[in-house]
Amino acid sequence: MIEPLLGSTNAERALLFLLAREEGYPSDIARLFDTNLYGIQKQLEKLESGGVLASCTVGRTRLYRFNP
Repeated sequence: MIEPLLGSTNAERALLFLLAREEGYPSDIARLFDTNLYGIQKQLEKLESGGVLASCTVGRTRLYRFNP
């Protein structure tokens, strides 16, 4: 759907997940789409460095949401 704009299926999956749930953990996103956790983490980091997403640490895991 928007993968050609983003250049990655995992980026599309991460954004759709966050659009539906407002926030989430990389492992939840990977589990829902039955995909590789590492790929989801890399795309989330890319989106965060681009200013699209923001994250905070909860325990040992990062929680992502759209950057207000």
